[in-house]
Amino acid sequence: MKKVAVLLSLCMFLAISCKEEKEEECNDEIRLLEAIISSDSSIYRKFEYDEQNRITRMLTFTDGYELSSMFIYSGDELIKVVSDDFYYMGSNEYFFEKDGYEVEFTKSENKIIFTEKYNRFSDGVNTVTLDLDSVGYPSGINPGGMSGRSYSVMNDNLTNYNVWGFSSQGAGTSTERKYNYQYDNKKSIFYDCKTPRWYLIYAFGELGSKNNVTEIDNKGYNYYGSYRTITKIEYEYDCAGFPIKKSENDGTDKTVTTFKYKHNF
Repeated sequence: MKKVAVLLSLCMFLAISCKEEKEEECNDEIRLLEAIISSDSSIYRKFEYDEQNRITRMLTFTDGYELSSMFIYSGDELIKVVSDDFYYMGSNEYFFEKDGYEVEFTKSENKIIFTEKYNRFSDGVNTVTLDLDSVGYPSGINPGGMSGRSYSVMNDNLTNYNVWGFSSQGAGTSTERKYNYQYDNKKSIFYDCKTPRWYLIYAFGELGSKNNVTEIDNKGYNYYGSYRTITKIEYEYDCAGFPIKKSENDGTDKTVTTFKYKHNF
């Protein structure tokens, strides 16, 4: 009887030890976002990384096309993104061009100079300046007098985002959209990604933040008047605290997004 009790105690000890070891291993592992999966279970985006956990390739799936974006680095700096071009030219015709669009990034003090090039235009070069705050996060971008964006980033999270422009509908009117975000204290989908944070926030908005948005307060005005929507967001997390499912509800529509990760130990 004593032998049985000893064996049971030993089994329980081993089970608890293995469980604790597994939990510790789970909490220590690095997760890199591999795929974003839409509500209809189709893959929306896929990501590939280098040994430094930086994005090297992004695939976007839209309207039957697989659009590739290649990320090029020099040292610690992101210097270029080369992408397939997908555009609409009327008469329900879509055009696809391999490596048809590229943007070069040049860092200068508290600014990032974007030089955009489109292969489909012989003179298709556009230059945009992204302003950075004292920490190196986006603070504003104004590609022209008619439009612009401003950012406010605190504690690695995009807290305020303002977009303004001009609509040519009717006699023409100004437009503005303001977003205010609330966050949880969990790790975001790009938490372990080492691509520069300024780019993640610029390219992916609140998804590029260090934590996960739980509420979006969106208000503004356009040709039809003023509006306001509040979106509530809930998550399911894995054992390491990363989101694996996101459920959004703006009072009218409900959407579910799933995240898949590549694990680096």
